[in-house]
Amino acid sequence: MQPKLSTILWLVAGGALALLFVLALFSTWVVEWLWFGELGYRQVFWGMRLAQFTLFVTTFVPLFLYFLLNLRLLAGQLASGEHDLDSPTAEQFRMWATLARLRALTYALAGVGAILFALAVAANWDALIRFRNLVPFGETDPVFARDLGFYIFRLPLIDTVQNTLTTAALLVFVGLLLAYTYFGLFRRWAGWRSILTGRSSCSPGTGSTSTSCSPPT
Repeated sequence: MQPKLSTILWLVAGGALALLFVLALFSTWVVEWLWFGELGYRQVFWGMRLAQFTLFVTTFVPLFLYFLLNLRLLAGQLASGEHDLDSPTAEQFRMWATLARLRALTYALAGVGAILFALAVAANWDALIRFRNLVPFGETDPVFARDLGFYIFRLPLIDTVQNTLTTAALLVFVGLLLAYTYFGLFRRWAGWRSILTGRSSCSPGTGSTSTSCSPPT
């Protein structure tokens, strides 16, 4: 099967953007590498880049898996036709939303989200360097009984990790809540709840005393 022209254009556009990003990144690195070399601090340059790379990888991998897991669960339910769309474009969505396309979309969204978070964390490379090079102040905090050096050298990285995890979890929760509400996926959960509680749906019949009951779905 020949790939569609739109698919090829998207791949070309994505590759061009990635190439521009890499060129812009490495051009900045070359300038900084030459500048640090002239000052005799080239080891400082590599220390900065190593800290950034470490933070980027350790942030990207877990967040990518976290985003991907949640998006794959959503994509599986959408591809199985369990959604309930009432918009005029519902039929077009059903035709487009194959499992392969939804999985490709989940990988793209998870990758973009993880990269954005990883870049934001990597920008705080100095927090990692301070964390590794704790210098005690010799004075203790009277409330938590910690050396004051902890708040200068260790706490900034801990705050960065905590804020990143909290923001990522909140973003996924709000995004899935909106998606499940928009596609009507909560109705399926309501059906399972009625099964577990033993309830059935009954509707009045045509007569005055007859009713028509059906088991929960």
